[in-house]
Amino acid sequence: MIRKESQPLFAKINTLADLKKMMAGQGRGWPDAEILQANGLPLYTSATSPQLQKMLSAGRIDYLPLSILEVWPELQDPQEQQERLAGGIVVEPHLILHYPTAFYFFVQKENQLLAATLEAGLRQAWQDGSADKLFQRFYGSYIERAKIAERTKIALRNPLLPAETPLEFLWTANGVSSVNAAAKK
Repeated sequence: MIRKESQPLFAKINTLADLKKMMAGQGRGWPDAEILQANGLPLYTSATSPQLQKMLSAGRIDYLPLSILEVWPELQDPQEQQERLAGGIVVEPHLILHYPTAFYFFVQKENQLLAATLEAGLRQAWQDGSADKLFQRFYGSYIERAKIAERTKIALRNPLLPAETPLEFLWTANGVSSVNAAAKK
């Protein structure tokens, strides 16, 4: 998210080096904040999302990076949409920040059978394509609305992703792909 009047500046950004000239805003304690900092991006943190939006409107930060799975649902709320439009905040249409990340299931340490069953089921779902279909069913409209293929992609490394994370099961704009393995390095 950016201020509407900042779009000409963001339209000229094509590299990580270009983006480093802008000030991002993130929630204090959000994993994304650590990822942005690890990639050398200037960052201001705040305790609340509404405070970050006020800072963006006031020009104290230049952009508020949100996941495409976050930004569109928030804009579906009429009150949120009105507040953002009143503050001159829009979704930036030119760029996309990309880094590998994962969703995790946690079970009690003693419940090894449940952990093994969940892992086997999830692996099977990725291999037979049903996980991708489910992901598309819930998030496909947000992904389509983001027009990923039309955006300039700035790849970031994710130092929070454990080395043992099976990247071959991470989703990309092209579906599940082992291409993610390169992003881990």
